[in-house]
Amino acid sequence: MLNVAFIYPNRTPYLAYWLGILRSALKEVSSAESEINLVLLASSEESYGWDSPARLPVGGGREIVISNEWKSRNWFVSSLKLLRALAKMRPRIIFICGYEQPESLCALFYAKVFRVPIVLMIDSKFNDSERFRRNARIEFFKSLIVARYSGVLCPSAEHSEYLMFLGAKGEKVMYPGFDLIDADQCFQNAQDDAIDTYVDSFCGLEPGQSYLLFIGRLVDKKNIITVLEAYAMYRATHDGSKLSSPLQKLVICGSGNLKDDIDSYILEKGLISSVFIMPWLKYESIPRLMSRATCLILASVFDQWGNVVPEALAVGTPVLVSNKCGSHNLVQNGINGFTFNPHDSRHLAKLMGLVTLDRTLVERMRSNARSSLSKFTGDELRVTYKRMLTTVGYPSR
Repeated sequence: MLNVAFIYPNRTPYLAYWLGILRSALKEVSSAESEINLVLLASSEESYGWDSPARLPVGGGREIVISNEWKSRNWFVSSLKLLRALAKMRPRIIFICGYEQPESLCALFYAKVFRVPIVLMIDSKFNDSERFRRNARIEFFKSLIVARYSGVLCPSAEHSEYLMFLGAKGEKVMYPGFDLIDADQCFQNAQDDAIDTYVDSFCGLEPGQSYLLFIGRLVDKKNIITVLEAYAMYRATHDGSKLSSPLQKLVICGSGNLKDDIDSYILEKGLISSVFIMPWLKYESIPRLMSRATCLILASVFDQWGNVVPEALAVGTPVLVSNKCGSHNLVQNGINGFTFNPHDSRHLAKLMGLVTLDRTLVERMRSNARSSLSKFTGDELRVTYKRMLTTVGYPSR
């Protein structure tokens, strides 16, 4: 029996999908029986409101929970527990998400001492934060860490360029290998109309009425105020115009520390009857909310990836996405959505007008949306996993 350690910060709805594909790749690469052991550094994380299963299916392997809550964990105790778990497990390969938390450094230490291949899963890129300027000293220390990994899995070429800049060897940086979503399951979930009545009632919508949509945390980096500024411009520009259909409402789904500020802005701008803030829905209900939207909007001033973008495309919904988001590479202007500068609210307002008033354009983008994920599928992830397992020397038997 060959043990595989898959270390992740906390439960998310995506883990079961990734583990299933990794399990398939292991069977194709090695004739020996492999067992995936999922190690969660924390059972939950408060930033998102989604529900995750109490225990994830890991195909016969164990699930080991190091701490109860991510933010309140004691990193020193957590690191010791992780080292103890790895020593008991004796994995033949380690997959781990992130390199900055202390537990990741401990896992890397274990891997080097016991000569175990360790694969980093990461979505960092050059412009993934505007809060900090790139500091040569910090980047140097990052490079000392990243270069020590046996291989790196990331979402796209943009991410791979940054990781190679940090010292990861080009042939061992592979994509798409992280942040992939189950597009088929998203599409299937979008057919379930159970939430329609609730959404219509909450937002004052007519049955089947479309809307502009934002889904995410209400925090600074998501740039919600700029979205609201653009939406106010969109309404001011087209209010009173002779339109074949009424202006669309803006639906915001999420929670966060800016909720009160956003409520105040909506009241100040007189948007209270056209902007609605919904609480988090169950993850399985999100695709349906997306499928009814004219488009999804993600205006982050920085975002390592942004899973809502491929999720929207998976259900056939065009996307307006900031060019600072890692997933903007999935969007082609006029084909399945548009990209924009997150600091340019006027441009975003024009795009809102374009997608709500040009029905022919929107229908064309809808028809292109799902096919735009053709290189971002489970089959592609399985191939990437297989390449990585072979490259780092996972036993073939």
